[in-house]
Amino acid sequence: GGSGGVSAKPGHQAGVMIVAQPATAYPDEMYTRGVRAGLSDWKTNAFDPFASHKTIWYWPRLRELQTAAGKGFGEALVFTGTNHLAGGCVSNAFIVRDGTLVTPIARGEESDIGGAGAIPSPVLPGVTRGAMLDWAEDEGLTVERRMVVVDDVLDADEVFLTNASWGVMPVIGVESKVIAEGTVGPITSRALEWWRAAVRGEG
Repeated sequence: GGSGGVSAKPGHQAGVMIVAQPATAYPDEMYTRGVRAGLSDWKTNAFDPFASHKTIWYWPRLRELQTAAGKGFGEALVFTGTNHLAGGCVSNAFIVRDGTLVTPIARGEESDIGGAGAIPSPVLPGVTRGAMLDWAEDEGLTVERRMVVVDDVLDADEVFLTNASWGVMPVIGVESKVIAEGTVGPITSRALEWWRAAVRGEG
């Protein structure tokens, strides 16, 4: 319960109402043919302590997602103020290059990779992202967590996005640039197959 906002009256506290509803069903074509992603104009701030957390203040991301949808894109890629990839508006990002799976450094991984004094990451360490990293390790894939620039994305062999709602979403183009052959790549296909099996309780 609660008032839904902060009140100055004694004894009143803010409250949040949570509504449960069935998960969104995405068209199968999005998985078999892939989607295109746009480039977000909004930049995420590495020094924002809330940037790497799921909060109820999601307006900047949702605005960019709506703008991308209006242009026919399935997602929009968000970058930091230093022009390094953070992920999608509502997803984590992976690229594949020469058989190596690459993902941006997430919050909590900075010191392991950048050493002491590393700039904090605004990237949410998503649950599905973590599952993909575990899957990649089991598959024997080489995984790199590092700073990713736009050219890494545009020159990738494969790109896919993850979140708990859609699982693994193949990206076959960014803005007008086609990724590789413009088709869903083999590692993305394997990741998607594994995710679907895991959701069915078979993984």
